[in-house]
Amino acid sequence: METPEAWRFPADEDNVIANLRWWEQFQDPVLNQLIVTALENNNDLKVAVHRVYEFYSTLGIVSAALWPAITGNAAANRNEVSLTLVPTTVAPNQRVFNQYITLLNLSYEVDIWGRIHSATDAALADLLSQIEARRGVVLTLVSSVAIAYIQLRQFDKQLEIAHDTYKSRIDSYNLAKIRYQEGLTSDLEVQQAASEVQSALVEVKQLEISIPRTENQISALLGILPQPIPRGTSITQLNMPFEVPAGLPSDILFNRPDIMQAEQNLSATVSRVGEAIAAMFPQISLTGFYGNESSELHKLLTAPSRAWQYGIALLSPVFDAGKLGYAVNVAVAVQKQALYRYFQVIINAFAEVNTALIAHQKSKELVHVLFQQVDILKEYLHLATLQYNNGQTDYLNVLDAERTLFQSQLDLAQAQGEAFTTLIQLYAALGGGWVIDADNGLPCQDNP
Repeated sequence: METPEAWRFPADEDNVIANLRWWEQFQDPVLNQLIVTALENNNDLKVAVHRVYEFYSTLGIVSAALWPAITGNAAANRNEVSLTLVPTTVAPNQRVFNQYITLLNLSYEVDIWGRIHSATDAALADLLSQIEARRGVVLTLVSSVAIAYIQLRQFDKQLEIAHDTYKSRIDSYNLAKIRYQEGLTSDLEVQQAASEVQSALVEVKQLEISIPRTENQISALLGILPQPIPRGTSITQLNMPFEVPAGLPSDILFNRPDIMQAEQNLSATVSRVGEAIAAMFPQISLTGFYGNESSELHKLLTAPSRAWQYGIALLSPVFDAGKLGYAVNVAVAVQKQALYRYFQVIINAFAEVNTALIAHQKSKELVHVLFQQVDILKEYLHLATLQYNNGQTDYLNVLDAERTLFQSQLDLAQAQGEAFTTLIQLYAALGGGWVIDADNGLPCQDNP
């Protein structure tokens, strides 16, 4: 496939920052420890690790056919010959006899057509595919933990804003009641202030639902029972890398585990086409045995009891009503499916990176805009409150300023969280070499 020479949205540098342990750039020790814990304990990752062990052993089973197979055979039998079958050659007192055997049997298929080699290549590609699948699990796990933690810190900040707003609106409500009792305003203003108190309280309760739900999500990713998650740096204090280098577009062909996995899957199907074609040709095998055979145990290991045989066998299809031909067609069709699936994985990867680049840049711009909006709305609320206290405007202007500022503060916290989330998604889309780093240090690789 042709790859684009540049991303649709320009990146800052040509260095691939995804090759670093990018989560450490946020400078939050708690996040760092959560990711380490997830890499140690996550059960899905342990499943992926042992899938690699499974396919490694499968490769050993398949590749063993490249070598001769030697088996030992030892037997002790007592037999009686049927006089009905051999009535004249066996004396009645010789019908019953013992038989002792010790043999080494050898069999070896001469892989002239490459059937076994093709099967071995396919098994190796399957193993490499599972290794990439494990790297993909690492990539997804680290990204998921980081995103969930960012969302948790976002909810924490929004809950802090909601609590402050709730307390402020209680003060406004109490002030409105005093003004009403002194005849300075109507009951309408009191009810409006009470409504705003409840609105802030609704937001508090919704966030109090979201926070433990996110904590439970993180606990599941860490492979532990649901429990409170420790907090580190505030969402407003997390370090945002100034530059987000994405490198050349062709880099993701070597960095993303899903692309590498699709490539290995394609390689396996190509090898299986060769295996199916080779099955149409004769199978040639070398066979033989060497050992001893005797009717008396004490003579078993003597020279006269020696027995051996060697030979060659050929097994060739003569007529199978097209079965082997259809098997080749199946293998070719599966190979074509893997080819087009590989193409689509690459296309999706480029789309994800382009989307993540644009989303991250625009989310940072949105944070800047919302910062300015919050500053403006704070001044708007200050002026509206002064005019209201001086009797120059009614309470509706104050309510409007409070509502707008509250929503803008919540939006700002959400935008800050999305800025970090889109950055994490960008790192995940780039699929950098840091996955190898994390993968090499996995404590969960407990090969039995």
